[in-house]
Amino acid sequence: MKSFLISLGIAFLCLFQFTKALSTFTIDLPAQEEACFLEELNNQEQLDLAFEVYDSDNLEIDFYINAPNGDIVYRLFKQPSMSYSFFATTNGIYQYCFSNKFNGDDKKLHFSVHGPNERTLVLSKNSDSEDAAGQMVDPIEKAIERLASSLRFIRDEQAYMYVRDRVHNKTANSTNRRVSLWSIFETIMLICVSIWQIYYLRSWFSVSRG
Repeated sequence: MKSFLISLGIAFLCLFQFTKALSTFTIDLPAQEEACFLEELNNQEQLDLAFEVYDSDNLEIDFYINAPNGDIVYRLFKQPSMSYSFFATTNGIYQYCFSNKFNGDDKKLHFSVHGPNERTLVLSKNSDSEDAAGQMVDPIEKAIERLASSLRFIRDEQAYMYVRDRVHNKTANSTNRRVSLWSIFETIMLICVSIWQIYYLRSWFSVSRG
């Protein structure tokens, strides 16, 4: 029973360290500019990327990933969100960029990245936990890896659902405001037309009596 509790404690510690290791960022992306980031990868190492644009009337941006030799690994045009995963085909520094060069609106961007550095941190924390417990928990490690992968997906989705909800609320509020302004304009126009009709009819009857 004691061994099970120790293993369970290690499992929760691994999950906690995993949630800390996932890197999420929010940046400003001005009009006519792009923001680029570098990630050093070895052959067959995996990099997971996801982003969501918000706080702009036009949510579309371009995105691309360059290999160390300059070849384009992946490119995306005019999209408000994306989730992409790839394996490096060669050792070196990969560059991923968010481009707003062909848009006139400033944007805010939320993105997450999960690469070998984050995985190494998780594995290191797992190893430290095992040494502290004085026992190996290989079956639990495998279960934790599967659970951690699912947890990362859920966390990404939760973050983007939050951002997307903000975007939708902003759109709904903007639409409601425009509908309200249009209703006020229609009411004013209706009153003006009614006053003009009354004035015109009175003038017409006055001319007829004269």
